[in-house]
Amino acid sequence: MNDLSIWHWLVIILLLTPVANGFIAHYKNRSVANWVILGLLLNPIALIVLLFLPSEPEGPRPSKK
Repeated sequence: MNDLSIWHWLVIILLLTPVANGFIAHYKNRSVANWVILGLLLNPIALIVLLFLPSEPEGPRPSKK
């Protein structure tokens, strides 16, 4: 692995960031598909924005009757 150049590492990072967007979006209760698509279009920018966004609330809980 030490013989990989900086360009190889850049390609690896660019391929893994959309996947990371999906995992982070799921953890923060956001739309996974939308964030993966944004990760493909705006690769490092979408990841940074998603990291700084707060988590969404889970939503209303059903009342027990």
